[in-house]
Amino acid sequence: MKNQSIYYLRDNLRKLIEMHSSVSHAASALDINRQQLNKYLVGTSTPSIRTLATIASYFNLTVDDMFLPPDKFARRAPNPDIAEHLPDFTTEALRAIVQRGTAVQDALAGYCGNYFRISSSPNLPYKIMRAYTRIYQEEGLTLATTVEVHSACQLHARDGRFIRKLHSLVVSVGDRIYFLDASQRMRLSASIFYPETIPKFEFLRGSEMSVSDTGLRKIYQIPVLLQKLANGPLTKSQVKACGFFDSDSPEIGDEALRRLNLEW
Repeated sequence: MKNQSIYYLRDNLRKLIEMHSSVSHAASALDINRQQLNKYLVGTSTPSIRTLATIASYFNLTVDDMFLPPDKFARRAPNPDIAEHLPDFTTEALRAIVQRGTAVQDALAGYCGNYFRISSSPNLPYKIMRAYTRIYQEEGLTLATTVEVHSACQLHARDGRFIRKLHSLVVSVGDRIYFLDASQRMRLSASIFYPETIPKFEFLRGSEMSVSDTGLRKIYQIPVLLQKLANGPLTKSQVKACGFFDSDSPEIGDEALRRLNLEW
């Protein structure tokens, strides 16, 4: 029975990965080495409980769900064809957003690069969160990847630092730049930034609207700031500079705090 459950895990994982355009894309979204993910898919290796928990959480499932027989798993797994059942006006709006992203690629090219993403935290009063964001262009679209470091989630990493990646589509309309994020299953968020003169800008100031994951699922809006960094690959020092800080921490800097325009 135990061996049968392992086969269920392999087949169920395959169904989830097929929702992505490629194994490489899925590996990037899950923050798993592509070669290792391939081993999971062919059954030559089995994910650790920690890795399995990451995969299950991404698809809004539990670890136990991953071992269900195919018929039961199909009732729990997300529907890859859900877009086919949306109203016409909704699918047209989604298509228009993607088309807009392609049309404004040249206008957004000057904003590609590395940033610290600085924001207040609705769940942690008097705290500032600093993450790392890279804006880049690929396959005709402008995209952004944000790396968050959560030191409170000690169960997810041996060193007590849980790293989460979020992915966004970047579009511009008029004098605003929109970051549209659906990285977290069952959750959407949008950030709006007001650009300054390029290429000699240091900050992009804006706000983010999202919904909390717990309780009454309160809708909140928080100030957010992108602070431009030197271009290049993500370094360990930049990751270590991310996390939660006191609202008056000198590490954030007076200019960044002033631009956030926080009122406690």
